[in-house]
Amino acid sequence: MIQKMKTATMQDVAKLAGVSMMTVSRVISNEAKVRDKTRDKVMAAIEELDYQPNLSARSLASAKSHLIALFYQNPSEGYVGQLLIGALSKSQSRGYNLVVSSLDETTDDVETALKALVRRNKIEGIILPPPLSDSQRVLDILMALNIPAVRISPQRDDHPFPFVCMDEAQAAFDITEHLITQGHRKIGFIQGHPDHSGSHLRYEGYKRALEKHHIDIRDDYIQQGLFTYRSGFQAAVNLVTLADPPTAIFASSDDMAAATISAAQKHHLQVPSMLSVVGFDDAPIASAIWPSLTTVRQPILEMAERATDLLIDALKKKPETEQEMETPPEQNLENILEYQLMLRETVAAA
Repeated sequence: MIQKMKTATMQDVAKLAGVSMMTVSRVISNEAKVRDKTRDKVMAAIEELDYQPNLSARSLASAKSHLIALFYQNPSEGYVGQLLIGALSKSQSRGYNLVVSSLDETTDDVETALKALVRRNKIEGIILPPPLSDSQRVLDILMALNIPAVRISPQRDDHPFPFVCMDEAQAAFDITEHLITQGHRKIGFIQGHPDHSGSHLRYEGYKRALEKHHIDIRDDYIQQGLFTYRSGFQAAVNLVTLADPPTAIFASSDDMAAATISAAQKHHLQVPSMLSVVGFDDAPIASAIWPSLTTVRQPILEMAERATDLLIDALKKKPETEQEMETPPEQNLENILEYQLMLRETVAAA
């Protein structure tokens, strides 16, 4: 008969580390009032014993659920996937569980749905990526519920909820200027979903680069997309079939850029020798397709991790009244993350 191995307990960890159970609890909860040497001993004991903290028991004992949520309304699976990985890994490392749910803020019953999600799951705080990070309806509901939230890449910075972002307009400027330095003067642009703040910021950067180099902004070179592959394909077809088509296309997401490459191939245009293409995000598809995509690496995973850290920090010192949250916090420059141009194979000289 196989003997079942005993599951390690908090008491076992405390005994091996030579500390009290209260100290072990503080280390698991990532509280600051623990010396580094003591924390290291406890973490070593946890690893040696393969101890798994009982989050449910902790929740009952502290009257807290240790649950946070990430609500999204974004059609890009690559973007949402990276957000999920970042938020999940960080929340678990800090002793919290993550609830993930889609939320359509345009529906009439969004308030009822949001309140039900929060109350049913006893959610303590929420991460809001775009476009929810700019949704006045959602922000007002959370303020009324006194639920802490952290926003990712909002266009507004005048709200009490803190945020994490990158300079999307400057990144779009840089990737457009890269095309210009390669000799391109006919540069098409595929916009993202009009409800997303990033769509407007990326168009702003594209336009500013053309203006700097005295290049006319042509209305027929601007096509509307929705951050989806299908919308990007149709927008790209509209561009490459013009009587005077662009020599380069900036699609404001990698899904739409990948679709642009497919549309070009369908119309017998080789990329990059006959058409240069750039994207935005550096989603997995950017390096999976051929030729590999020149794009902006948006630090999506890192932004999700930073947002999760900010949220959990806020939960540990949550104000007692919502009135204390009425003043927008001073934005920490550490929460404005760096982007990177990923120069690959889809750009050639005009």
